[in-house]
Amino acid sequence: MKLLKSVKVLIKRLFPERQLFYRSQGRVRFISFAPGVQIICSVALLAWGGWTGYREITTVTDAERIVIQEERIEQLSSESSSLRVQNESLTHQVGQLQSYLQDSLSRLAETKALHEELVARVQEHTASDVQRMGRAVALTGLKLDQLLPALSKPGNNKGMGGPLVDPHEADQNRAPYTGLSGLPATPQVDIMGKLDKQLSVWSQLRSVLNRLPLGMPVETGRVTSGFGARSDPFTHGSAVHHGLDIAAGKGTPIYATAPGAITFAGRNGPYGLMVEIDHGLGIKTRHGHLSKILVQAGDRVSYRDKIALMGSTGRSTGPHLHYEVVFNGVPQNPAKFLKAGKYVLEEG
Repeated sequence: MKLLKSVKVLIKRLFPERQLFYRSQGRVRFISFAPGVQIICSVALLAWGGWTGYREITTVTDAERIVIQEERIEQLSSESSSLRVQNESLTHQVGQLQSYLQDSLSRLAETKALHEELVARVQEHTASDVQRMGRAVALTGLKLDQLLPALSKPGNNKGMGGPLVDPHEADQNRAPYTGLSGLPATPQVDIMGKLDKQLSVWSQLRSVLNRLPLGMPVETGRVTSGFGARSDPFTHGSAVHHGLDIAAGKGTPIYATAPGAITFAGRNGPYGLMVEIDHGLGIKTRHGHLSKILVQAGDRVSYRDKIALMGSTGRSTGPHLHYEVVFNGVPQNPAKFLKAGKYVLEEG
């Protein structure tokens, strides 16, 4: 009740009864405004002012929002154009990469075909060379299984080197790759493996042939006595001859029939002046009845190097060369080696 009375008092103070005087037709009139009317008018004015302010604020906010939206739309449009250009550029680059890839695949296929053709040709030529060299070795009367083991003996292959690697360290370094050993071999790997073996055989045969004395020890001359049983020129009885006698004029040059090292150069009983060459693989050649020696023990000679001059020293009936080929201490027929050399020249 007190609160209500206080409110009424406050209203009377704020809104006392007011009169509005005005003149009309020469008479003074007035209008009374009771507190209730004043309150209603005040509320109406406040409501109208608030609504007007709200509308202005709302109108400004909507305008700003429209401007922001338009700016955003313009930005998105610009970004969309930029993305479209980038997409076109990427599409062009992808097309170029696809073209490059296709070209690379085509060239790879061509390279593979050329490689396979080259491998086939190498295999064909290698097989032919292996057959030819094997035939040449067979003509000498020696067997490859007697010669090839000698290639791996110390001193026959001196070209070695490389860093020192501990075997345990090598095993550790190899460990991450052990899984590769279980992968199935591809046909190309099989072909290269066969070619590698074939080339290994070819290399071994070539190394053997390079050491075999297949050349003629003289440029001119005639064979006056062959290898094997014969009638001794002095006693005229049965004898065995371990070499070839090749007759020519005194002073005729004598040549090395294969590369090697001089192991003897001097006088040797019935051989007279003699030169012995070690060609490796257990093969040696001897040249006897010389008139002059042009080398000395320890020298290394190449194929066709001049080593001596023909003579008639020692047990000899006249100027000639006594030529021997020895394999592991066993005399061989030099005529077979000369025949093999002729075969190599004709087939090469």
